[in-house]
Amino acid sequence: ERPTKDGATGKDVNEEVFFTNYKDADGIKVAMKYVIKWNGKPQADVEIIDAKYEEKLDEKLFVKP
Repeated sequence: ERPTKDGATGKDVNEEVFFTNYKDADGIKVAMKYVIKWNGKPQADVEIIDAKYEEKLDEKLFVKP
């Protein structure tokens, strides 16, 4: 739960995010579904189909530009 702004109206809203349906993805538990509510009203209902993680990231990703 956090305060945020509605980008369309500029009004302050109370945002709640509820994570469910946890599955194992490459040894990490991942919420495969989440619901976002603004002021108690549904804003988004998201379902993730698949999640995979890289074992090792390329060191070049962390070099300062």
